[in-house]
Amino acid sequence: MGKSSFINALMGHTEENRAKTSAYGNTTVSTTEYFDISFTDCPGYGTPYFTNQAYCMHTSIELFDYVLIFFYAVTTDVIWFAKTLEERKMKFCFVRTRLDIDVDSAKFDKAEDTDPESIASTLRTTAVDTFEKEGLSNPFVFVISNRRKDIGHFPDLLSHIEQVLHKEKYQALIYEISTYTRDTIIRKHRLLCERINSVTMRAVIEEGEEATDCDSGNVEDEKKESNYNKRCDVWNVNYCSILKPLN
Repeated sequence: MGKSSFINALMGHTEENRAKTSAYGNTTVSTTEYFDISFTDCPGYGTPYFTNQAYCMHTSIELFDYVLIFFYAVTTDVIWFAKTLEERKMKFCFVRTRLDIDVDSAKFDKAEDTDPESIASTLRTTAVDTFEKEGLSNPFVFVISNRRKDIGHFPDLLSHIEQVLHKEKYQALIYEISTYTRDTIIRKHRLLCERINSVTMRAVIEEGEEATDCDSGNVEDEKKESNYNKRCDVWNVNYCSILKPLN
């Protein structure tokens, strides 16, 4: 279903540190953690290795901040797992993989609609309708390709994660992942600007507090501004240039 492939694509990993993948599936048969942020690649459920009944106990699923349910077709096992997470009041979404294969198939069959974004939208709508009919409330579905970074709902997925994760954890995620798409670059740039502003102003304030108190508030403000400019010069930071929004 592309769990390990997703981690490899997300983190931009090479052969030396990539998660195990296989064209034949079910490569992951134990819970495996990767990298500074704990992306935990859980084994598939409803397999000879793990029955549905034993799955949650063996994977300690309740310890996770967020769960991405990878699927290619909506099966009873997918429905069961989602309902199990709902019952435990856990945060999760669905990630439908292999969009590139669907696009290639549409082109091979000379289908009327071969636009990747249109196909992704159709797949998402179909999946959402199916999940809702099965009793799942407000399902979040994202259709992506682990091989083609220019198609699908990956930016939407990041926006969704930003809404549901604690701010510090989301920032750690963005810092850690590779420059997957232009959207990712913009997100990294935005967080960098926020951090530069926070760290620089904090440094200025700390240095200002060490200075001798002056009778005039205006003089003190001028000192802080001067210290701020000096720090930017020392760090060789073109502050205005860095903070300029990316188009």
